[in-house]
Amino acid sequence: MQIGIAPLVGGLIAIALLIGGAFAVGTKWDGDTESSAETAAAVSALKSDSEFSDEEFLEADEETPAPEGAPLYKVLRVVDGDTIVIEVDGKSESVRMIGVDTPELNDSRTGVQCFAKEAAEKTKALVTGKSIRFEKDPSQGDRDKYKRLLGYVFLENGGFVNKALIEGGFAHEYTYDDAYKYQKQFKAAQAAAKEAEAGLWAPDVCPPEKAATKAKTPAPPKTTTSNTNQAAAAAAAAAPPAQPIQQPVQQQAVQPTTTPQPEPKKEEPKPEPKEEPKPEPKKDPDPPLEPSPKSLEPSSIVCSRNAYNCTDFETKKDAQEVYDQCGGVGNDIHRLDNNKDGSACDSLP
Repeated sequence: MQIGIAPLVGGLIAIALLIGGAFAVGTKWDGDTESSAETAAAVSALKSDSEFSDEEFLEADEETPAPEGAPLYKVLRVVDGDTIVIEVDGKSESVRMIGVDTPELNDSRTGVQCFAKEAAEKTKALVTGKSIRFEKDPSQGDRDKYKRLLGYVFLENGGFVNKALIEGGFAHEYTYDDAYKYQKQFKAAQAAAKEAEAGLWAPDVCPPEKAATKAKTPAPPKTTTSNTNQAAAAAAAAAPPAQPIQQPVQQQAVQPTTTPQPEPKKEEPKPEPKEEPKPEPKKDPDPPLEPSPKSLEPSSIVCSRNAYNCTDFETKKDAQEVYDQCGGVGNDIHRLDNNKDGSACDSLP
């Protein structure tokens, strides 16, 4: 059987096109497979990062282990970067972290300090909605002058919150008086944060305020005798010449010669006697004012009667400290917690 030239050539061309298309498709498939694999890996890594919380990234280390067997306490809220409120036996207790000091967020004397909001947000990210373990330090006492518990805060996985705040540049290492248990580790953490320029140690993160300058009013020129004479001469030169005034000539009448009589002496007025100033009656001293809760020391807080309202406080933190010292829910003498949830003056900032 003989095959024509045209069909044979057409068949060969079709076979070549089929092989070339298969090769091209194979090459494209391999490229898409590699690109898809890289994209999937990137998406997987991004998803895994977003699924981890700050607690999971904050891992325990052998140098600062969490206390074994310590109970877990529920975190109720975060006051600022170094102070939280936990639930202990059904009552709310403020906890001031030992060894750290974050910029002030609620202090009416200083206002909101630089990096205070970032530090508070970091603490919220670490402990909000979680339970923590609490470790006391006998060298620092149980409570501070504001009746807050003093201690170290650990997450359930052993992550050390106090140390993490210093490592991330959200807090300064702070020694109140005596050396504390983890002082050496905290100082080393701060040195590392400074070297890495982390957080509040970053350049220009908290630039100093520019000093206000007042515009000075220029002083008037001093007046001297020579200046006055020169000014008078210039004014006289500029003025037009004065015209002579003609007065009529009057004949003087001849007056009879008389002996002048002496003028009577005028009596000088006698000086009126000066009245001596009467001494002002002494005023009774003002009664002592009730101490303002805005700057109260714990020893001066009144807890025996209803002495304060929420309007007496500038911040919720100030109201909470008075509320906690007077007994919290069990003795809300000032009626600062109407809904009995352990949080005073919720309307305040």
